[in-house]
Amino acid sequence: MTQCYGSNRSLTRPSAVSPFHLWRSQKYKLFQLSLWILFIVSSTALNIHSPASLSECLNTVDANSQGISFVGVDLRWEDRAITDAFASMVIQHANLTVLSFSHTYLNTNMLHSISTLVRNNAPIQALDFSYNVLDNSSIGLILEGVESNFHLVSLQLMGCSLDDDAVSALASALKNKPNGFQRLNLYNNHITDIGVEKLVSVVKLSESLEEIDLGMNPIGDNGAIALSEFLHKDTVLRSFRLSSIQASASGFHELITGLMMSSVEHVDLSKNVNMGYLAIQAVGMGLAMMKNLAHLDLSLCPLGDEGTAYVQSSLQICPTLRSLALVDTGITANTSFAVFISEHRKLSRLDLSHNHFDDAWCTHLLYSLEQTLCNGEHQLKNIQLTNTQIGTSCRQKV
Repeated sequence: MTQCYGSNRSLTRPSAVSPFHLWRSQKYKLFQLSLWILFIVSSTALNIHSPASLSECLNTVDANSQGISFVGVDLRWEDRAITDAFASMVIQHANLTVLSFSHTYLNTNMLHSISTLVRNNAPIQALDFSYNVLDNSSIGLILEGVESNFHLVSLQLMGCSLDDDAVSALASALKNKPNGFQRLNLYNNHITDIGVEKLVSVVKLSESLEEIDLGMNPIGDNGAIALSEFLHKDTVLRSFRLSSIQASASGFHELITGLMMSSVEHVDLSKNVNMGYLAIQAVGMGLAMMKNLAHLDLSLCPLGDEGTAYVQSSLQICPTLRSLALVDTGITANTSFAVFISEHRKLSRLDLSHNHFDDAWCTHLLYSLEQTLCNGEHQLKNIQLTNTQIGTSCRQKV
């Protein structure tokens, strides 16, 4: 992977959450992006710091490069001759399968050239335009060649200020794309239930979509209902991310009803700070019926001790669970995880950071872990307890 890094840039991302939560969200999303790229290709890493131009980046690409990541490179001043040369190079480079343009201030010249190479069926499997402000004209250029490219299976548009019209255009392009997408990331945009309904009308016919992220979009109850109808269909969807969607208890009830009928393995409902107890109950009931659930994230949801106990109870009959994140959910030392851990032998990761635990709670957990893990059948490898009231010594013992 050839990586080009920009410098001395002030990057801004639209968000409605606090700076601390935004920072954590950014770090998580960048980590997720890295995993996606590594999953698609493996290649020789070449890091170029502070390139002066697109030309400098292109001069570093060799025959073994399988991806180019322009991390923070300012591309707004590139002229058409250079961008067209870039497109020609990519089209002729049979090994290049990943292009990332996150935080690059893409100009019209660059967008035209990218559209050209996609339209010419370049062997690109993954495109990332995250955190560039893209208007409908820009989206139109990106999507021009998408429907005709048989190689492209992953599209990332995080934080691109997309509205319902842009999603409608995306849905139209997907409708005419024979092989569809495997991964679609629309996190942190301005998509409402109207855009979701248009998107669902197309993706519900897809037999290829495995991962979708609509988190940090105000889709509300109607959007949740539309997604539930999509989930009722027997799809190959495995990862479903809906953090901070501004839905009420009725919306979550409809959504979880759809999840119960699906084969989804990874569920992210984090940052839904308005999730009340009725919504928590609905989610819990649905979790108990999910036959393939392996990864669950309810971080920054107001569970408290009562809601956490309900979630624990619901997950008792979920033998496939491998990771659980309950970061900053208002849990206190009154809630024990000893029984929960002992009952989930496949659980490998538990994140309880930013909750209200003390050394006495931690000592009890340590004793339970010793009893549970001594037989060697449990797969637990990682418990996160950062930013709690537990002392350093006790935390290190865990």
